[in-house]
Amino acid sequence: MAGQFTAYRSSALQANLQPAQWENPSDPKDYRIKEGAVWINVANGIPGKEKSWDWTNKIVWKVITADIETILAGWVEKDGTKSISLFHKDQNEVNNTLRIQPGSNNTYALYFNKGDIKVPIYLSKGQWIVFCKLLSDSYADIIGWRLTKDESGPNF
Repeated sequence: MAGQFTAYRSSALQANLQPAQWENPSDPKDYRIKEGAVWINVANGIPGKEKSWDWTNKIVWKVITADIETILAGWVEKDGTKSISLFHKDQNEVNNTLRIQPGSNNTYALYFNKGDIKVPIYLSKGQWIVFCKLLSDSYADIIGWRLTKDESGPNF
């Protein structure tokens, strides 16, 4: 799947879908799936340079199904008025956090933190709704519901 959700202001966000894949695509009887994810890259702007971002110090966030569930349930359950927090550890055991905070004037702030790197992303209400819709729509691709090997389906 191609396409990228982007948001650029004083910092930048790029989100891409990595759909689920077959564990063993060459075996027509092996229906084990490796789950996909939505990958988010965020970077701060470079001071004094318009439309330039510090991608060398970016934060990469792997959005998994549990994250999508937390974001969407939190947004609906809290009526978009309270913050939502997510916590991950990367392969080096560095703590990563994402806090989503509704702001004033129908805006949303996404605060990404990884060690000493902090990147705030600000979305309009429209961007936030589109972002949530894309996360919701990506769920089926992440868990592999749209994968096919042949027309006969799994041979159980």
